[in-house]
Amino acid sequence: MIAPGVWDEMLTEFRALGGIAENIRLGAGSFGRGLFPIDPIKPINISIPEELLVSVDAVAIENGAFRVKAASPISDAGPGFSGAV
Repeated sequence: MIAPGVWDEMLTEFRALGGIAENIRLGAGSFGRGLFPIDPIKPINISIPEELLVSVDAVAIENGAFRVKAASPISDAGPGFSGAV
């Protein structure tokens, strides 16, 4: 599982790029790992800006890490995409 500090850092970068991620945490449930509410009474809100959506052809898994390929139109979007392959 991803370390809490890394998760928080990723959310901070996601929000800086215009994304919305409210009341979510990483967790594990009966169907495996996923996103779960921090407070189950409150709604979850996730919104991904269109400019951050990327085709499956523009990404790769390298050494177990998700990477956006350098040829992707969003590879220079911000610090979260500096690890392009």
